[in-house]
Amino acid sequence: MSQLGNTYNTNKRNTIASAGENLSGNLQFYVMYTKFDIRATGDYSDDSHKLLQTIINLIHVRSQTVILGEAVAVTDLAAEGSPFTGAGYILKFTSEHDEVFAMHDKNTTEVTDPVYYLNNMFNDVKYDEDLTFKTMGTDINIAFKRFETI
Repeated sequence: MSQLGNTYNTNKRNTIASAGENLSGNLQFYVMYTKFDIRATGDYSDDSHKLLQTIINLIHVRSQTVILGEAVAVTDLAAEGSPFTGAGYILKFTSEHDEVFAMHDKNTTEVTDPVYYLNNMFNDVKYDEDLTFKTMGTDINIAFKRFETI
């Protein structure tokens, strides 16, 4: 009888267990675009930091992010693939859950909108007296896209 750690192996089967995190599914890559200042400042009383935390919490309603990038300030959102022009911020994140934010055609199961649930979860969420998230209509202020690679 041999001892491996605290476990006795009586079958002569050599197996190893280890602690860790492993990705088991297909990663889905997403980008959020906005003109709002969503920098992580480390100061939890700072408005931009609180806004970023609110955005992350809304995303986590439907799926835990596997990889969450830092909000990056850009000078030309349109050059980054955004529907917005001018300066703003992008936030990249991934989910391990296949098509977790997607709407599917009921008859064919084809994806009809890869960010349907992100748009619906965020639309008309009131952050404070002066700011309401808009992902639909003519006055959108947050937009999402899904990509095959990040």
